[in-house]
Amino acid sequence: MSALQLRLETNDGGEPWIIEQKIFNLLNDYLQPHNSTLTPAAAAQELNSLFPLNRVDEAGEAEKEEPESFLWEMWGVVIQVAKQTPWKSAASAHEKLAEFIKALRDLPSETTVPIWGSDSKIWQDLPLLGPNLVEAWEALDVPTLTNAAADRVEERQGLQNFNAFEARLTRDGTCDCRMTAVWALKEALEQEPDPRNPAYHRQGPVLDCFVPVAAEWISIAGQALLDGGHKDYGGAGDGGRLWKGKRGFSPERWQFWKERFGVISEHEQVSDETKQVAREAKDRMTKIENESKGMTG
Repeated sequence: MSALQLRLETNDGGEPWIIEQKIFNLLNDYLQPHNSTLTPAAAAQELNSLFPLNRVDEAGEAEKEEPESFLWEMWGVVIQVAKQTPWKSAASAHEKLAEFIKALRDLPSETTVPIWGSDSKIWQDLPLLGPNLVEAWEALDVPTLTNAAADRVEERQGLQNFNAFEARLTRDGTCDCRMTAVWALKEALEQEPDPRNPAYHRQGPVLDCFVPVAAEWISIAGQALLDGGHKDYGGAGDGGRLWKGKRGFSPERWQFWKERFGVISEHEQVSDETKQVAREAKDRMTKIENESKGMTG
């Protein structure tokens, strides 16, 4: 596999904070295919040494940042890297990133820090990872992503990479991102416009964008989704126009999604690639169901 081409971007386009740059450099080095010596545990230890309560004073560093500030910046870098790492062609790097987060969570530590009014363990609780993942999803510009123009390809790939990363965290039990799975499957499978609406005849780009993302969740973390049983998620778990059942994840909604993958596999407005992806996702769901029955039978 060729070298990963990763970059660190800042919100204002300026120079990154020196610690932010060090976090990026660590991840960039760790994920490169030529690096077989830096283990997930060693990379996690190196990241831990940058945490403000553990860090050796930087030259010219007047005062260290609060732990919460560090965590927001750190997870922001992790998510940037996840979006830039191809989930399929660089699957081994994607797996390494998920293994790194798991190794970070498993670091032995008695350190706790106050986060939003309660104490969180560093790193067992992976504090602020969940809110950062939710914020990244909520920042998506769906109309922009579904624009078929060539200059949106990178953004759509970033969406796929990001969701594959969350799916791996969910599969591994590192972080429960099933709410994002519900959102992704809702966008792909439940939002079909009313046939009287002109948008009904322009679904192709939307489905071509979101169906592969939904299929990733089934491919990578489908077993974890089904095994998780019903979970409500409050208003965040509301269904799209087509779903009339209870909100959140449920076995009934799983069956509905499987049916919708079948419909989309024959949809005249989507690409042949999307049809194939939908067909494979439906088959994968059936296989997961059969394996689950076998384990409980």
